[in-house]
Amino acid sequence: MHRVKETTKMRAYGKKRSLLLIVLLFAGLLLGSGTFNLCYGGPTEPQIKAAFIYNFIKFVEWPQRSFQRADSPVSVCAIGDDPLVNTLDSLNGRSAQGRTIAVKRINKTADAEKCHVIYIAKSEKDQTAAMLKPTRAGLLSVGDTKSFPAMGGIINFLLSENRVTFEINMDAAERAELKISSQILKLATIYHENGLKEEK
Repeated sequence: MHRVKETTKMRAYGKKRSLLLIVLLFAGLLLGSGTFNLCYGGPTEPQIKAAFIYNFIKFVEWPQRSFQRADSPVSVCAIGDDPLVNTLDSLNGRSAQGRTIAVKRINKTADAEKCHVIYIAKSEKDQTAAMLKPTRAGLLSVGDTKSFPAMGGIINFLLSENRVTFEINMDAAERAELKISSQILKLATIYHENGLKEEK
């Protein structure tokens, strides 16, 4: 019984530590240049990206009709297989904008009907274009492949010289009726579907 209690306490501590890491990561990003360097012994790439997604949720405004009730959870769906898909589980049960975050894995985009955020893993890059059409209002799409914005994705992670940052397709965000806070926009490279990019 004593060991069971110790294990429970350790798990609770681990969850609190994960949340603290996420908060500290993004605080550093807001104060810095909008990138985060990967370094030995520091947070991993999936942890950094999960921190970004957590704060995308905090700084994006969904259409009111996206939620059935005032206390409806924010549904985060993940499709495919990569390290970030597993790391996203650390967001399950967290709170953002007064709502609980509920993370689930799906097998096809048809299952994303009630999702507010969908992360499409690199493993699905050959099907990504089809997954992103048609655009649905109230769905924030996040990806991790070079051509994601060009295919209609909204937020795409970038990794250059051991730095994690992201780009935002503003045209896709407008079609999805999502309002992205300036706190997020100032960290991003802004992508337009006419091929222009606005560097931060």
